[in-house]
This record gives sequence, C-alpha cells and structure tokens, in this order.
Amino acid sequence: MKTPKLKCTVFALAFLICTVCTSRAQSVLFTFDLAEQEPGGVSFYGGFGSFTMDASTGQFQVNVVFPYDGDSFTPLITTPSGTLSFLLGSGTPATFPFGPIGDFMSGVSYAGSLQSSSAAYSDLLSGLGQFQLTSDSGVQLTGAIEAVPEPSVAVLFVGGLMSLFWRRNRIVWQEKTRA
Repeated sequence: MKTPKLKCTVFALAFLICTVCTSRAQSVLFTFDLAEQEPGGVSFYGGFGSFTMDASTGQFQVNVVFPYDGDSFTPLITTPSGTLSFLLGSGTPATFPFGPIGDFMSGVSYAGSLQSSSAAYSDLLSGLGQFQLTSDSGVQLTGAIEAVPEPSVAVLFVGGLMSLFWRRNRIVWQEKTRA
C-alpha cells in the first residue's frame, strides 16, 4: 500500500520541479487611479485602469467615470525616458463597483493594445511613470502607475510542496483512524 503513495509523491514532486524549470514570466501588470487636479489641492476622481506590458507591446483597459465619460481623450504614458502615446478607440458604456459597500458608478470602458519601448518598460518597472488622459476640452486626468508584483517561482514551488505534504499527512491520518 505504501508503494503507490510513494510513487504518487515522487511523481508530484517531479511535476513541481519540471513546472518550475519550464515556467516563464508573464507580462507585468501595472495599475493606476485617475484624478483631475484643481487649484487649491482639490482633486476629483476620474477613473482607473490597468495594462500588461513587456518591452515591445502591451494590452490596456481604461475606465473613465461620470462626469468625464462624455469627453474624447488622448492617452499618454510618461516616463523619464520619454512618452508612449496610443489610441483609446471607442469605449463601451459600463457600470463599475466602487467603495466598500458596493456602490456603483457609471462610465465608459476602453480596451486595446499599445506599442512599448524597452526604456519606458524599465522606467515603469522602477516605479517612474504616470498615466495621463487629456480631453479636447482641456480636462486632464492623471495618475501614478504602480507595478503589481507577480508571485515568485520559489513561492509557488513552496506552496505546491506544502499542499503535497498536507495531502500526504491527511491520507496518513485517515488510514490511522480506519485502523
């Protein structure tokens, strides 16, 4: 009875090791909140968004909330090494959850792709970037870009080992309670 369990354990451990060796990193996820800055230090919430990017391309999602949802915006990602501009395209009306009690805001959601550069990508990884939406009417929504950390391979491997040992101990405990 111990031989099949030992084989399963060895198989699972070999699978985890192969997964670690063959895994490759995904594009990095970046997020931002948008606000309009008024004189006197007053700011108005304008939306939020995220994008995934590597050194050459990226995918974005930008959500603009009421009352800014009717404007036509030009997006820019500014970094010390330069700016990346792209088109938002046509947005789709959407409702976004907002706040701790589940309030909802209406707005427009934009999604699409963008071209990147390796210098801008390294600046964004260092936390040196800002997302800007400028409308034809002069409204400017800005927000700092933050990288969302990806779990490291070591953490995933340790989590897999912990679940393997937990399962093994649970099986051993079940056999002891049956006897």
